[in-house]
Amino acid sequence: MILHGGRIIIITIILVIFFNGCAGRGSKQATSAPAAREVSGKELFGAAGDLVRRENIQAFLVFRSGEYLWEQYAEDMDPEEIHVINSCTKSIVSLLIGTLFDRGLLDTVDTPVYTFFPEIAPEELTERSKSLTLRHFLTMSTGLASRDSYLYRWEGLRAVWNKKDWIRHIVSLPSEAPGGQRFDYSNLASYLLGEIIRQKTGMDAEEYALKTLFVPLGITEYSWEKNPLGRSTGWGGLRLKPRDLVKIGQLVLDRGRWQGRQLISEDWIEQSTRPWIKAGTLREYYGYQWWVDGEGRIMALGYEGQYLIVDTVLKLVTVFASSLREEDFFLPYEIYTAHVVPAAEKW
Repeated sequence: MILHGGRIIIITIILVIFFNGCAGRGSKQATSAPAAREVSGKELFGAAGDLVRRENIQAFLVFRSGEYLWEQYAEDMDPEEIHVINSCTKSIVSLLIGTLFDRGLLDTVDTPVYTFFPEIAPEELTERSKSLTLRHFLTMSTGLASRDSYLYRWEGLRAVWNKKDWIRHIVSLPSEAPGGQRFDYSNLASYLLGEIIRQKTGMDAEEYALKTLFVPLGITEYSWEKNPLGRSTGWGGLRLKPRDLVKIGQLVLDRGRWQGRQLISEDWIEQSTRPWIKAGTLREYYGYQWWVDGEGRIMALGYEGQYLIVDTVLKLVTVFASSLREEDFFLPYEIYTAHVVPAAEKW
């Protein structure tokens, strides 16, 4: 308010809280963080937003230090809608395994897996199969001929789908290499991790996730696909809101801590996100159900372009929820490296 010549002249200052420049045909709710900066969110993230809008990507979120640097949804995507995260589910199962160690329910990743299941008699298995450990299943280096990934058009999943004993089927699969010798992406390896959770807690992976992760993180809406036995498919099938997947990423970035509470030990976060084995497929290395590259990025990746990228250098969490064709799978990562990283470095 300024007094001038006996009259009161009211000057209204408009504070721009959210930048809406990216909103347009094919996208909605494209916003950047409220802050006074030399450059706007539109200038920094606009190019990435434009690319996302032209592709079959339903959600694109960038989060750092408690604020969204960018948040964008397709016209047909409600921000409160749960979206399938496919194999990003595996990384959440890894977090659940970590809580079993924290609670003293597991002792070492070098425990032979068959010993978790009393119904499996040692004489049923070959010496090589008996030697397979929890570490081998976590790192997808069992050497078992599961043939159940996209590389085999999910042949192995079809083979097991109507069987009455999935556990026995998995541990009895033919061996093609000793454990730990090679990486071979395996959905059934991840499924067995869910069965270990059931064996150690008496709860299905979904029920256990609700208790140990979802409730503490404030995740209230989700769904998890079940197999014909009524058990959660540990390799995928989980649906979350994109913002809730961001919470998972922030939990990892903060080394298992959430709002002052240690949900998962720092040690497990460090161990599970190390580059344990060379993968050379979707990313260069694989940890305990996490993809790892050499630039400080930890990733959960899912079919059709589901991405959770935890950048430990930039302290950044980025999520893409997509419905991309196989040939376009790497597009979100290309957008991330070409546009998100440079923008975040300037923010």
